[in-house]
Amino acid sequence: MYDRTYYATHPDMMEVVSNEELRDRYLIQGLFRDGECVLNYTHADRFVIGGVAVAGADVALPAQEEPASAKGHPFLERREMAVVNVGSVEGVVTVDGESFTLGNKDCLYVTMGATDVVFSGEGARFYLASCPAHQGFKTRKLGISDANALERGSLEESNERTIFQLVIPGVCDSGSVQAWGQASGRAPRSRLHRAMRYPPHRYMPSARSPNLRLEKWKNASSTWPLWLSRALRLTVRGPSNSASRVRL
Repeated sequence: MYDRTYYATHPDMMEVVSNEELRDRYLIQGLFRDGECVLNYTHADRFVIGGVAVAGADVALPAQEEPASAKGHPFLERREMAVVNVGSVEGVVTVDGESFTLGNKDCLYVTMGATDVVFSGEGARFYLASCPAHQGFKTRKLGISDANALERGSLEESNERTIFQLVIPGVCDSGSVQAWGQASGRAPRSRLHRAMRYPPHRYMPSARSPNLRLEKWKNASSTWPLWLSRALRLTVRGPSNSASRVRL
């Protein structure tokens, strides 16, 4: 079911780690494979990172295979999921018979308890982020126009940006996942931050495909940021102090 499982790292393990070992422990490669739903599991927050690349036939979210007691049960039986279209092609996500068309950078919140999730649209690419949930809410499509916009930063500090809060109380209810987008670069000197500012033991696995860069880390604000493209980054928050960053 899972392409790879990532485990927690003790701080002492990071003292003499090589670049190759860092990549092996924290870099998820091959996230998008044509015609497949690729899922990776990390023990931090029991978080699942996935990618779907539609190539002709529809691609279904697989059922659980482990543990044995859950084999055959729906993947989202006790989970919820955020789906983001990170490709340039429009795609469709069908949840229990209801279809949602997602354009580039559109987000779909999929509630806990959904049984059948199918991805379609030749050439479409979907990023998946899932974590455990305690109750179900309404499955809902979200775009920038639905967001609560917050202006942050300044031109003087080269970080002028707008944060578009999407899956967040008051906009879209969820159990533990929260999501928001951040647009920057409106002025010539505004840039997205890329530096890791947290100690090594708070680093998380990351994923990369030919046009997707993902980094993860933990911080004190309990966030899982998902950052998208040079102009927009979308954030997904999990239940504890964890964060991931995606950038096209």
